[in-house]
Amino acid sequence: MSSVILGYWDLRGLGQSIRLLLEQVGEKYEETRYTLGNDLQKNEWRTIKTSSPLIIGGPGESRMDFPNLPYYIETKADGSQLKLSQSVAIMRYLGEKHGLIPTSLEERALLTVYEQEVTDLRAAICGYCYGGTFPHKFRFPNYVQDIRDVLKTWDQFLDKKQWIMGDLMTYVDFYLYEMLDWHILLDKTILDAFPNIASYSERIRKLPAIEAYMKSDRYIDWPLVSPLAPVWGSINHSKA
Repeated sequence: MSSVILGYWDLRGLGQSIRLLLEQVGEKYEETRYTLGNDLQKNEWRTIKTSSPLIIGGPGESRMDFPNLPYYIETKADGSQLKLSQSVAIMRYLGEKHGLIPTSLEERALLTVYEQEVTDLRAAICGYCYGGTFPHKFRFPNYVQDIRDVLKTWDQFLDKKQWIMGDLMTYVDFYLYEMLDWHILLDKTILDAFPNIASYSERIRKLPAIEAYMKSDRYIDWPLVSPLAPVWGSINHSKA
């Protein structure tokens, strides 16, 4: 039997979609959460990434090629290890492993398109949180209003669909859900104009494994991003 470790900061950020995915597929995992303060030069992860055998390799440990957070470490029953960084790469792997991908080449290509569209949405909301420069401010000078055109496109896309790929749940569904959920904090009524997004998000939340996880003490509701972000970064910032 294999064992899994997921490492990330003690916030939602790039790790939350992976957490949701692991919960949905029923993958048993251990989570290592690192604390990120206001000084990027002084934090626990900077020390560990250059000294821990788990990361740099050592007796019984392979080396992680590109140490970064989040990371995913899977140790198989035979002792062999898979060590991944980059959030989307981790989600893709879990999708492949648990059958949350289409079988045809064409559908896989479309799923990659949708995945990258979610990545664009992530870049947009992160630009808002961190005070992005060009091209973010060029595209979204008034983010709370301007992002509604992007949400409208997603709402139209999700019309009459249970999941992104229709009846097939994929790893991208958990990626999209998380990024859509961040936008509710912009305006609690924002989804009133996007009923397809609202019902899609509710379907994710009502999945038994996800619902149980969100009620557990392991679920991270806040903060969304690092303390360095002017918007929503600090654990003391209000979600209202």
